[in-house]
Amino acid sequence: VLMLTAGFILYSVTVYQREYPEYSSFNTTSSGIKALYLLAREMGFQVRRNLYPAKFVEDAPVMVIYRPADTIFNEPDEQEYLTAWLNDGNTMILVPDPQTIQELWIFNTIAEQKKQHEIINIGNITVTWYMLEEGKICVMDRADEFLNGQLKESDAAIAFVQALEKAGSRDVVFNEFYQFLQKPAPDLWDLLGVMGQLMAMQ
Repeated sequence: VLMLTAGFILYSVTVYQREYPEYSSFNTTSSGIKALYLLAREMGFQVRRNLYPAKFVEDAPVMVIYRPADTIFNEPDEQEYLTAWLNDGNTMILVPDPQTIQELWIFNTIAEQKKQHEIINIGNITVTWYMLEEGKICVMDRADEFLNGQLKESDAAIAFVQALEKAGSRDVVFNEFYQFLQKPAPDLWDLLGVMGQLMAMQ
């Protein structure tokens, strides 16, 4: 059922295409991850996107970070506020770029704070869970297989949904800030939230 759902979503995302950054969950081309975003939604998760620096991240118990640009991800403010977010008991699902994985600060944090870890092999995808002092980090390899162009033929869809289930929350945020889709801070409309926006439109 999951693979059929993934196949239907992959067909759907090709209906309307617009230019977005490579690796973005807005991107419907073969180099985007829009299908992954839609898959999570179809599996019953409440998905949304984050366009703001980490200090503005709220109500995000699970955050998906796919191939973050190391120049942004490694900024001191991002490190500080992401660490604070993890220390609140939240979960990061990270699919790093194999070309920049050695540059990401988060692996130093894992080495310093790891209490235990668990390795799960799902087909050809290796999923490693790191339990920190408070939060959790899930790292998945084979980043290319999560792309729209390869998702249907790989084990990535199953690995991803199982990781979301294990994270333990239905609220999932896809981080677009590290794909250069950025806003410096939430505006008044964003601060209203969904219910406030609905009331304002009445």
